[in-house]
Amino acid sequence: MPINRRAAAALVLAFLVLTGLVLAGGAAAQPAEEPAYASANQAYRIGMRAYRAGDAGAAVSALAFAAGEGVLGAQLKLAEMYERGDGVETSRAKAFQLYQQVADAYAETSPRHPIAPHVAGAFVKLAGYYMAGVDELKIAPDPGSAVGLYRHAASYFGDPRAQVALARLHLTGKGVPKNGRLAVNWLANAAKKRHAPAQALLGELLWRGGPGVRREPAQGLALLELARRNATTDDAVWIGDLYRSAREEAGPEAHAKARALGREWAANQGDDYDIPAAPPAAGAADSAAPR
Repeated sequence: MPINRRAAAALVLAFLVLTGLVLAGGAAAQPAEEPAYASANQAYRIGMRAYRAGDAGAAVSALAFAAGEGVLGAQLKLAEMYERGDGVETSRAKAFQLYQQVADAYAETSPRHPIAPHVAGAFVKLAGYYMAGVDELKIAPDPGSAVGLYRHAASYFGDPRAQVALARLHLTGKGVPKNGRLAVNWLANAAKKRHAPAQALLGELLWRGGPGVRREPAQGLALLELARRNATTDDAVWIGDLYRSAREEAGPEAHAKARALGREWAANQGDDYDIPAAPPAAGAADSAAPR
């Protein structure tokens, strides 16, 4: 049976559509574009290899893809690069947004999970941005929001950096009531984790005493010595200065008691040094210690 021209044309068009040679709109189909990366994790690995090789452009492209897919390592690395201007133009706004993504996605991560310290670090960074404000995003300084972030990192994750930050705020009264007792207790929690800045700040507080903090010179000097031994390169200078100043002022009795405490703490094989929080000074208001 003969096929008329209209039917023949319809058959040809149907064949071309089925074989992918034309689109519904009549244009010739183009081959599907190959995805840049097989997976977000592959993009992260490629980005980190490029970063270590000094290829910032390739690193940012791959890390941005992985970060957009929620890869934690990519989000944190990219935030750090924007924060420091490491191979990219410095952008506090982009760093802030990346840390915010991490905080939103991982706030309820188990404190025992291996990624917990990294998530807590993002909370600490984000709190710092709220404390200072982000001009690029028209975010004014917001100590209240910063304190909430620090508290989550300090209480839920037990992060010593956040605990030290809260202690500093309680010492100055910025964003929280001024309270030397709470400052000491936050520092004691962090000091038990071998956190040298916490040990140094607590040692200085106990060495000198102050509002709400009774002077305990032997504990103070022992903690300053402990901090000096545990200090990283970044903190070695200021911690060393605090220790030398206290050592020069200390008398023989304080030196002897500090050495005895040091030996006692050194004998403890675990991380949980028996570092008690100082009692409040006479007349100071009591307050519940942080957990």
